[in-house]
Amino acid sequence: MRKTTAFCLVCAALICACSGSKPPEGAIARVGKTFITQAEFDSKLNDVNPDFRSYALSRNGKKQFLEILIREKLALIAAANSNTAKSQEYVRNVDQREKEMQESLKAYKDYLLTKIWVEQLKKDGTLGVTEDDVRQYYKKYPYEVSISHILVGSAQEGEDVLKSLRNGKNFAALAKEKSLDAATASSGGQVPPFIIGQFLPELEAAAAGMRSGETQGVFKSKFGYHIIKKHGENDVPLENVRERIRLVLEKTKFDSYINSLQDKYKVEVLDANFKYD
Repeated sequence: MRKTTAFCLVCAALICACSGSKPPEGAIARVGKTFITQAEFDSKLNDVNPDFRSYALSRNGKKQFLEILIREKLALIAAANSNTAKSQEYVRNVDQREKEMQESLKAYKDYLLTKIWVEQLKKDGTLGVTEDDVRQYYKKYPYEVSISHILVGSAQEGEDVLKSLRNGKNFAALAKEKSLDAATASSGGQVPPFIIGQFLPELEAAAAGMRSGETQGVFKSKFGYHIIKKHGENDVPLENVRERIRLVLEKTKFDSYINSLQDKYKVEVLDANFKYD
């Protein structure tokens, strides 16, 4: 059964107590001045193991489960009327939980507000992408690019890796050993095939000027320094990449729109440790 916070349980008890002696609608049991309702019974039942839930729906199972709820209610009432309800430990934990819930609610409100705002931008055309937009982009980039890369933390490290490769070291082996990109290092640096606009602009631009099978470096991005090996470019049908193109175009428009907001709302990185070189 999922744990319910003491704070919520006490609140529930106080609410029930305020109802007086008249049973609320759907009441199935009275415990002192509080009541257990059918709605509470059903809610608690949804929290238990599915295997027990099927039994609890039987006639005898309902009786036994209600007995469990009555015992819980008795324990709750006793706790609420004890000094524990005023103890520093209880109050401190409730305050901490309340703070966490407020932070969680704020995060959800921020997420929901931004999500609905972006959806509205799509509807009003600010981020709109037409089928013609998709076809024009596909006409320019009708292919996927396949590369592997090794990411290191400094230009010198990149030069050292490049030197090892020129001396015959295996690219995949070096990627597993040296690359800071955990997502690709285990696969020898292999990046999932991408259409132009889906990957890092610096590496896309570098790969565009390379031949299949060629290795070059060192290329700088906001993540560090890269050595890349180009495997090739493969044409793909429009229907296979239509949605990916649409997302690329939407992201391009969104990035442009967000950048324009920096002229309206001043942005300044105050801590030097968080500034790009």
